[in-house]
Amino acid sequence: MQAIELQATIDENHQIHLQLPEDFPPQVAKVIVLLETITAPPIKKRQFGQL
Repeated sequence: MQAIELQATIDENHQIHLQLPEDFPPQVAKVIVLLETITAPPIKKRQFGQL
């Protein structure tokens, strides 16, 4: 098993288009999509007696 990382953009039609390197042989492959979500850092609440 071999793994590579490629950048892809999901378009407005919910489609992803990938271009694999030229040296990749034709074969069956699994594609796993990991979404990077950008979130604000969690707000740390003060504990009673902290100050």
